[in-house]
Amino acid sequence: MLFSFTMHSYCNQPLCVCCSPRIAGLLKWREEKDTMGAIKVPYDRYWGAQTQRSLQNFEIGGHQHRMPEQLIRAYGVLKKCCAKVNMEYGLDTTRAKAIMQAAQEIAEGRLDDHFPLVVWQTGSGTQTNMNVNEVIANRAAEILGHLPGVGFIHPNDDVNMGQSSNDSFPTAMHVAAMLEAHSKLVPKLRGLQKVLEEKSKEFWNIVKIGRTHTMDAVPLRLGDVFSGYATQVQYGIERIEATYDRLLQVISSPARQISLSACFSVVICYIWSGLIEVSPIDLLQQLAQGGTAVGSGLNSKKGFDVKLAAELAKETGLQFKTAPNKFEALAANDAYVFTSGALNTVAASLFKIANDIRLLGSGPRCGLGELELPSNEPGSSIMPGKVNPTQCEAMAMVCCQVMGNHVAVTFGGAQGHFELNVYKPLLANGLLMSMRLLGDASESFRKNCMVGLKANEAKISEYLERSLMLVTALNPVIGYDKAAAVAKKAHKEQTTLKAAALELGYLTEEQFDDAVDPLEMLGPK
Repeated sequence: MLFSFTMHSYCNQPLCVCCSPRIAGLLKWREEKDTMGAIKVPYDRYWGAQTQRSLQNFEIGGHQHRMPEQLIRAYGVLKKCCAKVNMEYGLDTTRAKAIMQAAQEIAEGRLDDHFPLVVWQTGSGTQTNMNVNEVIANRAAEILGHLPGVGFIHPNDDVNMGQSSNDSFPTAMHVAAMLEAHSKLVPKLRGLQKVLEEKSKEFWNIVKIGRTHTMDAVPLRLGDVFSGYATQVQYGIERIEATYDRLLQVISSPARQISLSACFSVVICYIWSGLIEVSPIDLLQQLAQGGTAVGSGLNSKKGFDVKLAAELAKETGLQFKTAPNKFEALAANDAYVFTSGALNTVAASLFKIANDIRLLGSGPRCGLGELELPSNEPGSSIMPGKVNPTQCEAMAMVCCQVMGNHVAVTFGGAQGHFELNVYKPLLANGLLMSMRLLGDASESFRKNCMVGLKANEAKISEYLERSLMLVTALNPVIGYDKAAAVAKKAHKEQTTLKAAALELGYLTEEQFDDAVDPLEMLGPK
């Protein structure tokens, strides 16, 4: 079979060439052509000449540096919607429907093997856009009973009709980010937030000693500590959601010559975006499709941008809308930088939480030992019985990677030279990697660490009773200076606060017991 590894399972064309065993194996290569001439392409792949040239010209990084699958599948959604809208603007209905079917197969991940290009290519993502166009063109031609590579459906004229890589790639970037955030990242963060809230309730009646600067401080509830963690995650989710609307706008406008005033409109948009208060309805919902090459909309049709955004909204259930300024949408990727900043903040929060938990769980006999972490696997190849805080370590490493990605996204986002930012593949790779890592790490941390986490109440009580900082409760009774003298004496002589206070004669035993009660030190009076 021509494409036996994918096609036989879903080809519904009784006379389709992919169902002809005779053709299979005749050729390992076929010839495809572009404006630079002919080139040989693997016979069992749908990509065409431009993809093959990119494979040969950008041998950088290997398989692990391929364009993110989230972006490719988002491109499938985008091209499907473009074909549907383009039927209103003259695209042949039969061809459009075949294009839509092929694009849907991409969106479903059924053609992942046909997207071999790496991130490190042209900064506009043109090679990947053409990779998508070529795969759709050849698969759509096959659906209609034609051999791939004969040009029955043209990757530029048909699949890429009214589009440019300069507007379709950033549109796919936004669609991919939105789908990843909605379907994976935010739900997994909510799962972690929920279990932290549950632990806060479970630990509410446990009073422990607090620590500031890593030194003993006044008491608080263990439940209070976890309520702080839960709120950090909650705020992180809200920061991510506050970025949605700008990623949801698409780049499209009526064709017109780019003017000096248009250039200055970009500058004004930059300044305005930086000065106004960020709201949840002005961030990630804007899409770039329709701005075509430089933001002017040349070769696009009037109304295409609005209809395309509406179609994407219908297809995905997300409220996409066309970007009001297409020049900004092509020349900059500030929405991506802003979103990466939100992810960077989430990473900072999760790094702090993971570190706190692994330190509170250190031991089991020579550490703090206030928490008991689940024993998931052996921790050492040489020390028998050792168990390590592996989920905390994995989370911390993920956070480091996300912070590094944010540096790359920030620098790449600053490189919007003139009418086009040409670091888009870098931006897409960094942001989508951060989203996937944070989502997966949050779920792993929830499932493999937080759910089974327990409090060591005996150890917590021991630390609480021995803490010198309970002396803080004596401030209103005997004053700061005398209370400090009590703490220093108790520490120097390795005695209790009560014994030191009584020996100094600052108050009676009854007065001490009335003043120094950890349960009465948990809030204002």
